[in-house]
Amino acid sequence: MAPLLLAAIIGLPFALRYLGRRDPEEALKADAAALAEEYFRLYPRERDLNVLAASLPLDLVDAEIVERVMKDYESGDLVRLKEWYLSRTEARLIALLVLSDAAQSPDLSHTS
Repeated sequence: MAPLLLAAIIGLPFALRYLGRRDPEEALKADAAALAEEYFRLYPRERDLNVLAASLPLDLVDAEIVERVMKDYESGDLVRLKEWYLSRTEARLIALLVLSDAAQSPDLSHTS
């Protein structure tokens, strides 16, 4: 998983939690996996790379992603994952990154 991409998606306040940690990349991965697992508990149909990819066109550029996130907040399309309120787009991006990472790891059947 690309830790900088993930940190960019989830934002600075969340990413600041990892400053000074012994292994910030592993801590970030673990928290992202926990958020993704909560998202899949709420939206089990989206525990599928194809479904998530269809909901998030992969040809979006950064400005378009930011625009979608802002529209989610404006329309109230938010998801509560643990103690965080994320836009649906942010939550889907985290879930997609976690699923993609798990798919590249042959010893993992699903995240937990």
